[in-house]
Amino acid sequence: MRVAVAFDHRGIALRERLLAEIQALGHEVVDLGADAPSPRVDYPDKAADVAHALTSGAADRGILVCSSGVGAAIAACKFDGVRASVCHDVYTAHQGVEHDDMNVLCLGSEIVGGELAGELARTFLAAAFDGGERYRRRLEKIQSIESNGSRRIVHDISVPIRPGMHVYSGNPGVTLSRHESIADGAHANVSRLDLGVHSGTHVDGALHFIDGAAGTEALPLETLVGPVLVVDATGVETDLDDDAVKGLSLGDAERVLLKTRNSELWELPEFTHDFIRLTGSGARYLIDRGVRLVGIDYLSIGDVDAHRELLGAGVVAVEGLDLRAVEPGPYELVCLPIRLEGSDGAPSRAILMR
Repeated sequence: MRVAVAFDHRGIALRERLLAEIQALGHEVVDLGADAPSPRVDYPDKAADVAHALTSGAADRGILVCSSGVGAAIAACKFDGVRASVCHDVYTAHQGVEHDDMNVLCLGSEIVGGELAGELARTFLAAAFDGGERYRRRLEKIQSIESNGSRRIVHDISVPIRPGMHVYSGNPGVTLSRHESIADGAHANVSRLDLGVHSGTHVDGALHFIDGAAGTEALPLETLVGPVLVVDATGVETDLDDDAVKGLSLGDAERVLLKTRNSELWELPEFTHDFIRLTGSGARYLIDRGVRLVGIDYLSIGDVDAHRELLGAGVVAVEGLDLRAVEPGPYELVCLPIRLEGSDGAPSRAILMR
């Protein structure tokens, strides 16, 4: 886990103890300062540094320290996506994560000593969000309050369609050309697009792996719209077999999007086969749990067995998602494939809303 740690000029009393504790636990420290008692450092600035680390993906959790912890917590909670709290006992340090998905622990250097601070950090970093429906529901209400109940945050998780984009090995590339041009005397610009149906963000039809099955026109739209859980699978280093999937926090979600280490692969200049995917056993585990839709952050949901298991069971497979800017948790999904008849796949526009 990457842990962003920041201190104001009074919080540095706990600096060395906390850094040593985090490193001893095997986590990566994202050190945001300060490291000296002068010049004075305003805690809102440190809160902003931690918030940016979390929302940019540079860190998974944060620890903020000022003299009491109160100011740091107040400032941190002003940033979207930050759930911070002062915790000076081990119960709240783990309960805040398990029930409230707290991602920033705030401590007071003049309230707790080094040993207790270390214990609180250990407890906080060892805890995991429960993911139960009632906890997600309450978080959604908090998010509604945060936006004054009137503004929805929309994440576009579609990969832009463009020439030179990542294309699965052997699939058609993308060509976008101007068919008619105003500059050449036409009344309007008209372009031509050539691409494979599995380009970018797309949905598989059963026909993709089952000869004679229905095409994408038969995809159930009600499955492609509704509550979805973005699942943190970034800690998985191998393919997602049943054992690996069992270790994920799936809750009771019927729609799941798997955020894996694949997200980093979009930064590469071209497609690579070295990506994490579902296996047949992992797919069967999801089917047995009642999952109706599963998506992943690269160009294939899984191996041949996984495709046949999912598509044969009527599970919608969404591929080519860009989840780099999306933190795990509950959202509303809208994923609408192009209405193609008799096709084994269909490019889609996919968004997440809160």
